[in-house]
Amino acid sequence: MLIFGSYIKVTFMKKFIILMLSLVVLTACSTDDEGPEIKLQPAKAKILKAELPESLEMSKNYTIEVFYELPSPCHIDVALVAAPGETNTEFYLYGATVFDADQVGCDQTSTDLERSGEFNLFVESTESYTFHLWRGFTEDGIDIYDPVTVPVVMD
Repeated sequence: MLIFGSYIKVTFMKKFIILMLSLVVLTACSTDDEGPEIKLQPAKAKILKAELPESLEMSKNYTIEVFYELPSPCHIDVALVAAPGETNTEFYLYGATVFDADQVGCDQTSTDLERSGEFNLFVESTESYTFHLWRGFTEDGIDIYDPVTVPVVMD
């Protein structure tokens, strides 16, 4: 596994585990009063653009900034996800969000839906890297990704 893939997994997994543990603690704790039940629904955020270089150099580190759009003003931004694909040079990018189904007072008119995140990429292969940018779902609920391939050049 690439250092990059391991780094992404470790960084994302740390944030994801902390978030999930927080949610479990908030929703699993029993109190004497019958307060509102939190019903969080995970959702993906559409990638608007990824600032990818035109080419990558072997053994070089890159910080990739990615911009994504929340599905609605009532969604909460969790993290940028750069999940490894089937090969060491393939990654799937999307924004991770949650929606509180019982949320009260959400400003539906807000237009501030754009968020950004970044991840580090260390190039360890001479093969081109492919980044799959999440664009939404088909009518059948299948993920739609636009692949962007970036070649690796040798110095």
